[in-house]
Amino acid sequence: MLQYCRSDVDILRRGCLEFRNLMINVTTIKESTVLANGTTKKTSSIGVDPFDYVTIASVCMGIFKTLFLKEKSQIEIIKDEEFNLYHICIQNKLEGICLDDSWTSLVDLRKDESVQIGKRHFKSPIAVVPSQGYTKRDNYSKISIQWLEWLMEKSRQRGNAIAISHALNGGEYQVPGTNFRCDGFAKTLTGKGTIYEFYGCVFHGCPTCFPDDRNSIKHPSTNQTMKELYDMTKTEKRN
Repeated sequence: MLQYCRSDVDILRRGCLEFRNLMINVTTIKESTVLANGTTKKTSSIGVDPFDYVTIASVCMGIFKTLFLKEKSQIEIIKDEEFNLYHICIQNKLEGICLDDSWTSLVDLRKDESVQIGKRHFKSPIAVVPSQGYTKRDNYSKISIQWLEWLMEKSRQRGNAIAISHALNGGEYQVPGTNFRCDGFAKTLTGKGTIYEFYGCVFHGCPTCFPDDRNSIKHPSTNQTMKELYDMTKTEKRN
């Protein structure tokens, strides 16, 4: 049985290596350039390694972006104290821009002391979803939104509906004169308002859920310890 398992793993290893080599070979771009002295210079770009991706679909997207997607980019140029964005175009395999009605390579521009080259801006026809989604960058938990929505539903059932603004329906309310943003805020007819705070265990360093190693366990997003989060919560509550 042990020999069979070892053989099975060895076959899988060989198959994966062969698949990797095939994918890299077929996606490697090889070019030959004839130099002025008559010799030929061969260059090649590294192909797509399928094991840099998690799924076969992401491998296909990687191949598409590497081999077929046209790159469009702009670059910041400051000349004579005037800032402009220029489209980068390639001539004779060199990157350059059209400056003063003539094409100039970026290599030559870097030698010009009157020109400053800034950041490069890339454009892509493929939409890139923000890492935190399309909503505003407020930190919130699913259960806190559910709680606030439940409070609004209960108030509607009682006949005195309240509108609570939160991260997903208008953004978190920032207390004037402070950096404090509350989970929910309901404005009253008198001009005052009610602040709603949901004390989630992770975001607020709950001592019941995290009784041990409170000075070493940190929140993955804020990098603050559970003790620091709990102390901040108590300070906010007092204020």
